[in-house]
Amino acid sequence: MTECGAFLTTSSDLTPAQEQVQARYLVRSMVEGLAAGNTRQFWFAAPPLHDDGVWFGLLDRDYGPLPAYSAFATLTALLGAAHFVGPVPQLPTGVRGFRFDDGCGHQVSVLWAAARHTRVSLPGVAYDIMGRRIERSGKAVVVSPDPVYVVSREAASIARDRGAADALRRPDPGSLSPAEHIVLSQRYAARNAAPGKDDGDAPPPHGYRLGRRTRMSLDVYNFGGQGRYVTVAAESMGAGWSVRPVSVADTRVWVPAGGRVGVEFSVEAGRSVRRRVDRRLAFGARLDGGGEVPGSVALVHLK
Repeated sequence: MTECGAFLTTSSDLTPAQEQVQARYLVRSMVEGLAAGNTRQFWFAAPPLHDDGVWFGLLDRDYGPLPAYSAFATLTALLGAAHFVGPVPQLPTGVRGFRFDDGCGHQVSVLWAAARHTRVSLPGVAYDIMGRRIERSGKAVVVSPDPVYVVSREAASIARDRGAADALRRPDPGSLSPAEHIVLSQRYAARNAAPGKDDGDAPPPHGYRLGRRTRMSLDVYNFGGQGRYVTVAAESMGAGWSVRPVSVADTRVWVPAGGRVGVEFSVEAGRSVRRRVDRRLAFGARLDGGGEVPGSVALVHLK
């Protein structure tokens, strides 16, 4: 799922009630998407983004985490590999529940209620939406509109009951390679911002507005656990466009674990380029020793 998010209208910052809505929706949409078979799912967007009166970001204006950010961290930590096993059976009316295998021998059930608080009997250790352990007596946990997690060691037996024990022993098909831990992001000056952004419904052109010669940066992020040498390159644009590195020597960069390095490029529009016609600008990269990095694609046009 390339994009999911919550449209929260505000003139400034989110209210506490809106923050709660955002956190709830993030967890529910991610869980439902994974249960539906999405290999990966992405939230729009993490940085503090306020667009046409709608707040999308998981960070506030000072880049502090909003509750949804912490809820996302909890979801990631508890679900692990997030192999969907099936729905939680025999739930009370109005309660939804999804079971996952975390890849480490645990079954993780995610539950929430549509409206009223409801008691559900389920063995295991319970955690709230922010990852705090819930103290409870017996096997009952109170389920509300805020999702809760119940973690137990029953994943293997449930998989066998479904005739899928081999699935627990297979490598995770969704696990990321070293190259997939590298992320490319095109960065442009504010003056090159796309025109007429009106909730995504504006007529074309949609791309970044460039002059005859525009400097931009390709940011290379490393979300892996060790530093990597990465060599970046731009694809041919054609139609009178050209894109070249400012310094060829700088196209092979060392990106430390958890770090970011920018590579400068110059994008030029020849005399034959028509104005206000979007053109695809794509970058790719490879790791030293092999490994294709997922590309970065944007639309640009001559303003």
